[in-house]
Amino acid sequence: MPTLDDIRQAARELEGRIHRTPMLTSSALNERFGADLVLKAELFQKTGSFKVRGLLTKLLRLSAAERERGVITVSAGNAAGALAWAARDAGVPATVVMAKTAVQAKIDAARGYGATVELVEGDLMAQYERIKDERS
Repeated sequence: MPTLDDIRQAARELEGRIHRTPMLTSSALNERFGADLVLKAELFQKTGSFKVRGLLTKLLRLSAAERERGVITVSAGNAAGALAWAARDAGVPATVVMAKTAVQAKIDAARGYGATVELVEGDLMAQYERIKDERS
């Protein structure tokens, strides 16, 4: 479990690399739930998702050998784009395995951020493992 110090360290590492997203409140929600709620508007983050925070933090902490080897994921959506963006920012080669039936905008986004996109059919995890093994 990350400590408060871990979170502060990650925030320092990400400073200037990602957006500082707004915190929003809603009196209607506060009244409904009887609490003071604060909403983090991560839809305004790079790639439109909170996922870049964790992925970029992880990539920045890779060893030189790990960075050179690159990263691979299987995703049809936000994680694909977030990994592609974070990998480009960190200077790490990225491959994203996606179903051939994935939404074209998600495919285009991952490619646009610089990832190699492998479109596959059938069992996605089996295809991911095959591609990962080929690149090891």
